[in-house]
Amino acid sequence: MTLLVALTILLAAEYGGASIYMWISLVILPTVSGIVSWVVGRRQRNNDTLNKLQTTVDMLLQKNSDLYVKITEQNRTISNLNDKNDELSSQLADVRRENAELKEGQEKMIAQLTALQRENAGLKKQLEQLNKKR
Repeated sequence: MTLLVALTILLAAEYGGASIYMWISLVILPTVSGIVSWVVGRRQRNNDTLNKLQTTVDMLLQKNSDLYVKITEQNRTISNLNDKNDELSSQLADVRRENAELKEGQEKMIAQLTALQRENAGLKKQLEQLNKKR
């Protein structure tokens, strides 16, 4: 740009005073077009940056939506598993109660069996004694 201004000054000095058109064509127009190009280019770069940011935001929103769906499905699965766990815990408690009752019944039966075995042994002795007496 400095070279262009220097050239314009040389031309103006050589021709004894440059016309306004020469100043416009050699200094003002290139300067204005440079500024306009820079502004337009800057605006384009800003638009490109905004487009890239929008693409990134859209991608993140999609990932967020996908993760939300997965989390919702996993929460449903966890809820179903918790319900199943509660049901199985209830069944386990019932089985433990039943098992305790069966053990108690088994102990009673063992006690009765032991008593019957003693009674049987006593009856055998009585039978042997009666057989010996005959």
